[in-house]
Amino acid sequence: MRDMNTKRVILHVRAIRQHPNGRSEQINRKVLDLLRSFLKDHPHAKEIREAIETIERELAEETRRRKATFGEYAQRWLATRRDAGENVALVGALLRQRIEPEFGDRRLDAITPAQVKRWVETRRRESRSFEIERDLLRSILVAAAAEGVIEQVPGEHHLR
Repeated sequence: MRDMNTKRVILHVRAIRQHPNGRSEQINRKVLDLLRSFLKDHPHAKEIREAIETIERELAEETRRRKATFGEYAQRWLATRRDAGENVALVGALLRQRIEPEFGDRRLDAITPAQVKRWVETRRRESRSFEIERDLLRSILVAAAAEGVIEQVPGEHHLR
């Protein structure tokens, strides 16, 4: 039988879905990250993880419905990397400094192959860390395509 704290956690996770305003998505992601950090030792980790995954799918669907910008999606993608133990600070800095100035305000579904090609050509000339930046952009766009946020990766052949 579940203890009272487990019931509260699961109810809280489920309640996250009921906040319709735009700001709630940022708060929801922070709460989900916090909950993930407690899962290792929790006796009902599986149930809580399933609730979190359900909410993440719903948030992804909401992002698709709202026609998310690259910047919005990239921040959500970056939040999922925290679990993988990647160097989030470095990846976040590259994202903010090198990729978001070009694509951050654009809707994901409005990014064209020509824009990707132009960015690749510019970054190749100007940046010593071009391969890392290119791979980061590709990873985000591939994830968006895999989730169905976009139909295909724009300019995929330029990102190889």
